Amino acid sequence: MTKDNVIKSGTRLMNIPQNSLSLLNVYDFQDGALKGLGLGTGLKYVDERAGQTANMAFSMGSYTVVDPLSYYKFNDRIRLNLDVKNLTDEDYEEGAFGNVYAYPGAPRTVQVGISYTL
Repeated sequence: MTKDNVIKSGTRLMNIPQNSLSLLNVYDFQDGALKGLGLGTGLKYVDERAGQTANMAFSMGSYTVVDPLSYYKFNDRIRLNLDVKNLTDEDYEEGAFGNVYAYPGAPRTVQVGISYTL
């Protein structure tokens, strides 16, 4: 090795936001007609990020994604869930690979599942 590329102090690192926030709130109904039902929302905020460290060729914008979720527990063994990822169908870049490309975040996705516990 003849030369080391040193990143200057204070340089924003690739794919690392200065600020980010993730929240998940779920309410599980314990009694009454809605017993077994669970409703919740996930929220994820990611601040603007550098797409390339060396010369900051591009910047990826900030984004907010909302992910509502629901489930119903039929009994102690069977649970049905319905989740929506990226409810508002936000267009955003999840990350970047050097100055070659940025890969997009997932579009709105609906997931249905059932689980059985032994």
